[in-house]
This record gives sequence, structure tokens and C-alpha cells, in this order.
Amino acid sequence: GNLLSEEIRDFTTINIQGTLTDRKFIISNLMVTIEGIDATLNNGKITLEEGAVAYIKNIKFNTEDIAIELNSDDSLIENVTINTSSSDAAIAIDGNGNTVTKSTITLSNETSAKAVTIKGSNNKITNNNITSNKAASVNAIIVDGDSVGNNILSNTITINNATDAKAVVINGKFNHSQVSSNNIYINATNVCAIDATGDMESAVINTNKIFVGTANTFKAIAIKGNLDNVTVNSNNIQTKNTTTINAIEVIGDFTNKAQIARNTINITNADSIVAVNVTGTLYSGSFVSTHIINITGKNVIGITVDKLTNSTELRSNSMNITATEQSDANVGIIVSGENYTVASNTVNGNVLPLKVYDSENVRVERLYGNITQAVVFSN
Repeated sequence: GNLLSEEIRDFTTINIQGTLTDRKFIISNLMVTIEGIDATLNNGKITLEEGAVAYIKNIKFNTEDIAIELNSDDSLIENVTINTSSSDAAIAIDGNGNTVTKSTITLSNETSAKAVTIKGSNNKITNNNITSNKAASVNAIIVDGDSVGNNILSNTITINNATDAKAVVINGKFNHSQVSSNNIYINATNVCAIDATGDMESAVINTNKIFVGTANTFKAIAIKGNLDNVTVNSNNIQTKNTTTINAIEVIGDFTNKAQIARNTINITNADSIVAVNVTGTLYSGSFVSTHIINITGKNVIGITVDKLTNSTELRSNSMNITATEQSDANVGIIVSGENYTVASNTVNGNVLPLKVYDSENVRVERLYGNITQAVVFSN
């Protein structure tokens, strides 16, 4: 049966004890606590409608459907365990100011799988464990539509045996929001660990650890759109035995400063590699700097930027590159633009250290490393 909110009052604690099957809890216009005591809901569901605020905790769900649906604001989900075989999200949020924390979500649908979907602003997804070992297509956390202030922080996301795998997907607006301090582990055919498209003004993608096993195509962080004041800093990316890599790909419109810095990228035994690819006009105050890049493979580029302008800098990057096949396509740094500086970079390896093209008023200073090939300037 169903528990309807007419039966309870504000500030009620609803205790769920033992195993219940096919039970649905529908709450509206009330503030309640829903707490499990050794509780398991088999094909059960909790829905919060307009005006409902709930603290949902300590419940295990085994379900073929959405487990928790939040159509209201300011609720907290803590320490729940969800095992779902649905292709729908385990937790669906269509509201503002909600938090999902310290919870475990296991996805077992064999076709497609989603853990959390978000429509709304100022929601937090923090300190959760999300695992998929079966689905062909996985989009673990999805933020969709116009939103600000959403934070995806300190989650562990593990995806295995997928054809197409994405840990975090952002479509639309993600202004003043964060994807930070997550641990992402993926073994799949096609991987884009953090995939963001839309309005990313003042978005932060920092301190994520992304580890990918063998893949055909791999992007660790790919963002595209309005990128004013975007920050992509201090991420740690590792992969091996992979083909077609853009470890960090940033493509967009920069009408204000951007920071892409201090990322560590380790790639071994790979083919068609670009460690950092930035496309779009970077303006004053922007910088691409202080990366640590270690690559072994063929068809290798360390950093490519198109284009720097108005006193922007490509500075203090350090890379060790071993090209397993000799080619003019193997380059440490490729850059274009006008009125910019390339300074204090280190390129070690058997590659062309620096290629500057379509540029005016460029300053190249202090290029270090065991450089055996000449710097190339071309139109």
C-alpha cells in the first residue's frame, strides 16, 4: 500500500522497520524524518512533492524503478543504499537546495544506467559511492537544464564493462557550480569522465582523480560553451593502453579570464594523444600553467592552445614525452595568438619542443629540457 501525507503531521518521524515490499511514501507540504531501522524497501519508493522537506536516512532499497524522487526543496538524503536495475535514475532531483550524502548506489541495468539526475539549483551530491559493472551506457550523475550553485564533491564513481561511460554529465547551465575532489575509476570502450556542455560561467572543476584503464577513446575532462572565469585546476589523470586521447579538452567562448593549471597527466602506451587542448580566445588574466605531463606513445602533443591574446600566459609547464614512433606530429607545445608569453616551460623527450603559428607579438622565454629539435615558428 501507500502512505499518504494526510495521515501524518509536521515534524513526524516515520520509522520503517524490517522488510517492506511495494510500499510507496508520498509526502507533500510537510516536514518529516523518514528513518530506517534495519529497513529494506523492495520495489518501494519515497516521493517528496511540493512543499515537502524530509530527512531520509538509513534505508536500503532494492528496486526496478526510481527509489527517491525529490520534487521539492531543502531535503537531506543520508546513508541510504540503493540497488537498482532500472534505466531511470536511482535518485531524481527536481528542486533546489537538496543534499545526497554518504550513500551507496549500485546500478545493475545491462543497457543504460543513471545514479542521480538533477534539475534545479544549489543541490549537493557529496561523499557517495556509485558503482556500475553491467550497463553498456552509463551516465552516473547528470545535471540538466538551467541551474546555479550545484556541487558534486568527494564522490567515488566506479564504472566497468561499459561501451560508453561518463561519470558526470552537465547539459545546460552550470554557473557558479563545482565538480571537485571526486575519485573516478573507469574501464570502458569510450570514456568521457566529466562531460560538460553549456553555460559554465565561474564553474570549478578541481582536484578530481580520474583513472581509466584500456579504452578506444578517452577524455578525462571535456567542457564546451561559455567559459567565463572557468577553473580547471589540480586534477590528476591517468590512463594506459588507450587510443585517441584528449585528457583535458576546453573549447569555448572566454570573455573573461580562465585558469587551466596544475593538472597532472600520466599516459602510457597510447596513441593519438593530446594532454591539454584549449580552443578559444583566452583574454587578459587567463593562463595555462604549471602542468605536469608524462606521456609514452605515438602521435603525441603535450599542450595545444588556440589562441592566447592580450597578455595571457602559457607558463611553467613541465613535460616528459617519449614518442614511440618518430614524426613531425610529436610536439611538446603548440600555440597561436597575439600579445602573449610562453615562458619557463620544460620539455624533455624526443619531440619538437615548441611550435608557434599564426602569432603576433609573442614572447618566448626560458624554454628548458633536453631539447634536440628546433623551435618552429610558422604562419
